[in-house]
Amino acid sequence: MFVSKHNYHKLPGGGFEIGENKKEALIREAKEEVGCEIEVIDEIGKIIEFRSKRDLKQTSYCYLCKVVSKGNPDFTKKELDEGFKIIWVSLDKAIYLIENDKPDYYDNFFIQKRDIVFLKKAKQIKK
Repeated sequence: MFVSKHNYHKLPGGGFEIGENKKEALIREAKEEVGCEIEVIDEIGKIIEFRSKRDLKQTSYCYLCKVVSKGNPDFTKKELDEGFKIIWVSLDKAIYLIENDKPDYYDNFFIQKRDIVFLKKAKQIKK
């Protein structure tokens, strides 16, 4: 994904809704943020971040998935205001784009580092 307001790229994702497990949240978020029906292939991993300036501990999970069908995303008002845009690129291109972003906001630095780790792990799994 590309976030035009802050000029950075990120993997799609989001949080859990009450009562959801990881797989249910993943499937829902893929539908909302990317507009896709997906098939889960493998778990890439889990990252725990500590963002001291916000006194935040965040646990993120990442999965390797196959797109079953494409549709339209259902962005929130905040996502629309920030200029979220879906872009489809190869794994190598995604790594390149995210590695070369220059985060302009505290949280974006963490997003960049997290997503690079996940993408590089996905590349190892796909070999």
